[in-house]
Parts: sequence; C-alpha cells; structure tokens
Amino acid sequence: MNSPKNTLQGKAKKKERHEAILNLLRANKKKENITQDWIKNRLLPNFPDVHQTTIGRDLIELGFEKDPVSNIYTLKDPSGRIESKLKDLHNQLARCNAEISSCEHMFSIRITGGMENYVATILKDIYQERILGTISGSDVLIIITNDPKLQSEISKYLNKFNSTI
Repeated sequence: MNSPKNTLQGKAKKKERHEAILNLLRANKKKENITQDWIKNRLLPNFPDVHQTTIGRDLIELGFEKDPVSNIYTLKDPSGRIESKLKDLHNQLARCNAEISSCEHMFSIRITGGMENYVATILKDIYQERILGTISGSDVLIIITNDPKLQSEISKYLNKFNSTI
C-alpha cells in the first residue's frame, strides 16, 4: 500500500512530468505528430521509469485525445471554440444584466389541478423581495427564497386556510 509520503512524491513527479510534456509540445516547432513513442523518446533521459500507458493517461489528463487509427494525440479544442463560447455567454449575460444568486432555502408545495403557475404568481406578488424565484412542474411548485422563515410562514398560512375549508 502507498504511504502518504509516496503518494505526495508521486503527485510531485506527475506534476513535473506534465510540465515536461507541455514543454515538449510547446517546443514542437516542426509540428511533428504527437504519439506516446514521440513523447517517451524525448522524456526518457529525465523520466526513465515512465511507461507508455502513463504517458497516455497524462496526455488525456492534459486535454488531448487519441485518434484510434493513427494513434496521434491532438488537443480536444484546438480552435478555442470553448473559450469563444464562454466569451459569448459572458457578453450575453452582461447585455441582459444577468445576476447570479445563491441560497440554501428552497421548498416545495404539492398542488393538484394545474394551479402551480397561479399559486406561484400570487405568492410572488405577496412576498415580492423574499422570493428569488419559483419553478412549477406537474403538481409541484418549488419556491426559492432568501428568507429562512418564509417556508414556515407560508406553511402556517396554508394550514390555516385548509382548516377553514
């Protein structure tokens, strides 16, 4: 079994190996095809005990994918599409003044008869700032609030209302 010391040494070696692989790829000015052999041959002087399977795992962890026919590794997102999409998302959110909120206060009310949206509208109208949002589905209304006491308030009101019917 690995001791904590061995595990830390292994993580340090892995990080060092990842850096060495990235440096090799940056220095690949001839744009040679990246294979496990190509990397192993260049890493051998500094990492003599590294096997090809380890190199394969390292490349995948670094964001590369292997073509099963040619065994050549390429970066998963070479065109920067993901980065571009994230920038577009950021710009769209900025344009519509999007606001991200979080809370730990969420509860649901079971409702039958298709009245979920109606009840959500009434509750939002009554409790305004205290309700961040609602989600209505089939026979359920989920209420997201920034007020930890709101659930018990609504529950008391609904129970009081039910007892008068």
